[in-house]
Amino acid sequence: MLRQRTSLVLESIINEKNNADTIDKVDENLLNMSKPKSYSGKDNVEVQYNKQFESMCMLITQTIGVNAKQMTVFEYYTAIEQIKKQSPKRK
Repeated sequence: MLRQRTSLVLESIINEKNNADTIDKVDENLLNMSKPKSYSGKDNVEVQYNKQFESMCMLITQTIGVNAKQMTVFEYYTAIEQIKKQSPKRK
C-alpha cells in the first residue's frame, strides 16, 4: 500500500493529475491496518513494558546472579542474549 501511495503522489506531481481522493483512501487503509495501543487503564502499554522489564531483571538475577537493575543497557541486553542462547530450544 505504501508503494501504491508513493506512486500516486509521484504521478500527481509529474503529470499534474489530481489523485487526492485516491491518496486519502490509501491513507485511511494504512491507518486502519494497526490497532492503536492503550496508554490508559490498568493494563496499558507502559504497565506491560514495566512488568516485562521486572520479569527480565528477575530472570537475569536468578540465572547469572547479578542485580540486573545495576547493569548498563549494553550489559542488560547482552545478558538476555546469553540466556536465550543457553536456554533449550522450544518446539
